[in-house]
Amino acid sequence: MKAEKTMDEKLAELKKKHPQKNLKLLQLDDPDLNISLMTRSRLCLVLINNVPYHGILATKVEHIWEYPPHLRVQMIVDASEFETSTNKARGIISQYEKYSSHHHKHDESGI
Repeated sequence: MKAEKTMDEKLAELKKKHPQKNLKLLQLDDPDLNISLMTRSRLCLVLINNVPYHGILATKVEHIWEYPPHLRVQMIVDASEFETSTNKARGIISQYEKYSSHHHKHDESGI
């Protein structure tokens, strides 16, 4: 049985496949975000606080059972398409990019 690829490996693979895209790996560990993943036929839709976002190439959801229980959601996004899907998308990228040099604490902007 083949081991599942990590999101880091998936990101590297997608960057090779789509070198023209500005791909980012986001990791959302914020318990105040409501994240919904839906699929219908071949369409996948990701909602963050009930707002649909586009440009998401891969997702991974991990439920942490420790107290307090929470979800960790990792998403590989095409930053250009993701940012144009809603006016809050740029803030999500800067706040949750896995490899950013700074991590901001979640503000009350209602992302």
